Amino acid sequence: MDFVHRDIKPQNVLLVGGELRLADFGLVKNLNPSARSVTSAPPGTPIYRAPEQEKGEEVLKPADVYSLGIVLMELVTGTRPEPKIDATEGSTLDQYRNTRKLPGHLQQQNANLLKLPQELRQLIYRCTNVLPERRPPHAGALLEEFETVIACLTHLPCSDEPVRRP
Repeated sequence: MDFVHRDIKPQNVLLVGGELRLADFGLVKNLNPSARSVTSAPPGTPIYRAPEQEKGEEVLKPADVYSLGIVLMELVTGTRPEPKIDATEGSTLDQYRNTRKLPGHLQQQNANLLKLPQELRQLIYRCTNVLPERRPPHAGALLEEFETVIACLTHLPCSDEPVRRP
């Protein structure tokens, strides 16, 4: 089945037997053209919704990648980000790049983000790009990019090619 989850958030990501699993498929959209969607747009939890989802536009696999980028940001900084969903270019998290203009309540989150290796920050910004075509095309591609970043950061053999799992 080819689908978009449309409600990826920390509460719907479970750790089961050492593996991450998605839960709550109530808002799943089947990408098969003959199938009907479960619900109308914009479904999902607002802070994790991709810009195109928020606008009620067509939602495809890059929307889930966007949500995973927001979850990753939250995971590595320890706090929930405040994406600028109305951004017209770049990442919805670009405000974190300019620390002088960042509101005081986001300073600690930004400090945590800046402690991350640049490669991981860049992956987060890429996942949260306002343009779906500038994000990894699907969760599998994101996983490959993430594994490549982790391999580089842990001093494993590193290249521009994604890590291939056996």
